[in-house]
Amino acid sequence: MLSLICKRLLIISRRERVLVPSNAVQRFQFYASKSKSGAERDEPESSFTVTYLLNSCGLPLETAKSLSKRVHFETPERPDSVLNLLKSYGFTSTSISKLISSCPSLLVCHAEKTLLPKLEFFRSKEFPSSDIVRIVCWNSKILTMSSEKYLIPLYDFLKSVLGNDQMVCACLKSSIWIFSVKKTLAPNVSLMREYGLPQSSISAILFQKLCLFGLKTEKLEGLLKRVLNIGFDPTKGVFAEALIVFFQLSKSTLERKMDVYRRWGWSDDEILTVFRKFPSMMRISEQKISSLMDFYLNRCGCECSNFATYPQALSFSLEKRLIPRWSVVEILLQKGLIEKQHINILYLSMLSDKGFVDKFLIKYQDQVPQIMTIFQAKVGLQELGHECENICR
Repeated sequence: MLSLICKRLLIISRRERVLVPSNAVQRFQFYASKSKSGAERDEPESSFTVTYLLNSCGLPLETAKSLSKRVHFETPERPDSVLNLLKSYGFTSTSISKLISSCPSLLVCHAEKTLLPKLEFFRSKEFPSSDIVRIVCWNSKILTMSSEKYLIPLYDFLKSVLGNDQMVCACLKSSIWIFSVKKTLAPNVSLMREYGLPQSSISAILFQKLCLFGLKTEKLEGLLKRVLNIGFDPTKGVFAEALIVFFQLSKSTLERKMDVYRRWGWSDDEILTVFRKFPSMMRISEQKISSLMDFYLNRCGCECSNFATYPQALSFSLEKRLIPRWSVVEILLQKGLIEKQHINILYLSMLSDKGFVDKFLIKYQDQVPQIMTIFQAKVGLQELGHECENICR
C-alpha cells in the first residue's frame, strides 16, 4: 500500500514539474518577445533622425542617439531647408555640428519664417558672416526667439550704451546673452550707474562680459558691494576689472589662489595692495602663479613687495616674454656689459618690444653678435648649454 502511494505522488510531482514550467516559459517568452519588439522599435540607430544627424550634421553616433531623444522627424525636407539656409550664411560643417548639438530643435523649425528673420537682421547691420556664425553658435536659442520681443530690443539697448554697430557686434560675439532687456539688462545697467560707475566702465563690462548683466539684480548688487568694501573707486576702470573677477571666480577659488601667493612669501597686505591695482592677478592659474614666482623670486632675485610697483608684470608669458628677456640680461651681466644693481626684471618686463630691443639688443649687438639669435630663440640660458657658455666667455 505504501509503495502504491509513493508511485502516485511521484506521478503527480512529475506532472507538476511539466505543467508549471511550461506556463512560466510561455509567460517569459511572451514578455521577452514584447520587450524585444519594443526595443527594436525604439532603437535609435535605426531611426531616420539618428541617420540624418550622423550623415547630414556630422555628429558622432552617441551624440546623435542622445539628441534623437530631443528632436524627431521622419522626412528630410524641413531639416534640409534649415541646413541649406545656414550654409548660405557661411556656416561650415563644423559650426553646423556645434549649433545642432546645442539646439537640435532648430532642424524642425521653419527655415524661412523662423530662422531667416534673425539672420537677416544681423546681416542688415552689416555684421561679417564669420561674426554672425559665432553669435548664433554661442546663443543658438536666439534663432527660435521673437525678433520683435527679444532680439531687436536687446540690440537697440546695447547700441544706445555702446554707441555703434561694430561695438554691438563685438559685444554679442564674445559672450552668452540669453536674457531679457526689461527684466535684467536695463535694471542692472541702472544699478551700476547708481553705484557710480561711469559710462566707459559700463561699456567695458558689456564688451568683455555681457553675461554678467544676466545676473539677478540682487546678486549683482552683492558683487558691487564686495568690490566697494575692498576699497575700489567705482569711478576708476579697475573697479570694473575687479567686478569681473568676482563674477568669474568663487570665494573658494579666490582663497586657493591667495594661498598660493602666501606660500611664496606674500603677506595679505601685499596681496591686497597688488589686487587693488591689478585684479586680474587672481585670474592667473595656480600653476602659472607658482611658475612666475619661481622665476621672479628665485631666478631673478625679486622681492614680493616689488610687485606693488609693477603689478602688471604678473600678466606676461614666461616663454614668450620673460625668459627671452632675462636670457639676454644674464648674458650681458656675465660679459660685464651691465651691472645687476641697475637691472630690474619687473621694469624690463613692462618695456615694449621695441624699447627692450633698442635698450639691450641693438645697443650691445657689436659686443655680442649672437645676442639677437638668443633673444629670438625664446629660450633661457639653461637650454642654451655650451653655446651660451662660449658666448659668455
